[in-house]
This record gives sequence, structure tokens and C-alpha cells, in this order.
Amino acid sequence: MKIKIGRNIKCLIFIISYLFTVSCNSQIDIEKIEFDTDLKTIIDQINKVKREADVITAIPSYETSNLDNLKFGDVKLSAYQVKEGYISDYNNVYFLVDNYTSNKYKGVTLELVSQEEGEELLQYLYKKYGKPKLKYIETDTDKNQGSKYFWMNEKLNKLIYLERSLRSKKDGRKFWNTSCIIAVKGLQLKLDDENDPELVKKMLKADPNIFMLSEHFKRKFPVK
Repeated sequence: MKIKIGRNIKCLIFIISYLFTVSCNSQIDIEKIEFDTDLKTIIDQINKVKREADVITAIPSYETSNLDNLKFGDVKLSAYQVKEGYISDYNNVYFLVDNYTSNKYKGVTLELVSQEEGEELLQYLYKKYGKPKLKYIETDTDKNQGSKYFWMNEKLNKLIYLERSLRSKKDGRKFWNTSCIIAVKGLQLKLDDENDPELVKKMLKADPNIFMLSEHFKRKFPVK
């Protein structure tokens, strides 16, 4: 039996190229995940995921730094880590859920230490959602320079808060950190079980919306 090596090699190269293309095109677009979707199927597609309270809201979430197969709209995410940074200076994502049983998707927090990806995300949000409802840029060099942006999209039942701030490497040099949360409107902060119930009751009586994410983010902007 004669084997045509040349033809077989060409077929093999074609198959490998095809699989590579499919792999590259199979990135999970976080922006397209609909609220209240059962997140388990998506989580199963991502390696190195752990249960963790969200860094901003304390809401139950699935955290991962394995971002190479994730994107948000036009922004491709990566498993980036700051050179000469601290152990916590790396890109990671928190997928917010109602609980770890029904796993209903409530939003996402993007923690990006890659300056390029942070800038791309901000530009994309402007492009997709327009001018933010609230915006503040700190230019005073004596203060912690940075910027804050808040969008509320009634049609999509969605709120977005993005904050950029300077952080320090081990050698004192600065880099930009971008923290962004995209969540369903009406979501509330997760309160610690150790909070005084009576104090919480008084706070809610004074302001029924005090623990709403939308109100929490609005309070981060200076009162004009």
C-alpha cells in the first residue's frame, strides 16, 4: 500500500488550522450573557474558577483570572499580570450570581490591571452606551488621581460603573487599574451577617434605597 505523504501532511495542516480558527472564534462574550441565565454551563467552559465574594458588592460570584477565552463586546481580555507588581496585581473577573444553587447571572465585575484593556473598555462603553449619566475626573496631583463613570440603561435594565485609579508597583512606579461592574438594575449590596440588624433597619427606614447598587455608586460622585 502506497501512502501519499504530501497529501496527508496538507490535510493535517488544514485540520490544525481549522481547529485553531474555531478555538480563536469561540471566545465567550460576557456582554451577551443575559441576566438570570443559569451560569453553570458557561462556568464549566472556563478553567480555574473559584467561588468568591465579589470584590465590590460582596455578592456571591465565580472568580477567575483565566481570561484568554473571554471578551466583553469588542474588548478581548487576557490573563495579564503586572510585571514587578504585587501578587494581587493581575486581571480577573467576577461573575455575580443570586446564589450557588440556581446560579442565576446578575452581572459581572472586571478588574483590569492592563492599561490597554482598561482604556479599550472605557472607549467601548462610550461607543455602545453613549455619554455617562455621571462622570468625574480628579486632576489634583495632591489627591488620588483617577476617574469615575456611571451609566444607567433603562431599556436594557442595566447599570454600569467604571472607576480608574493609580496603583503602585513594588518599586513605587504607578500603573492604571480599571474596575468596572455591569449589573442588573435593582441589585443590592450583600450585607455582612455580622451587621447589627437594628442599625440596618434604621438605615432602611431613613432611606429604603440605601443598599441599592445604583444609589451606592451615585454616592461616589461629588455633590455639585
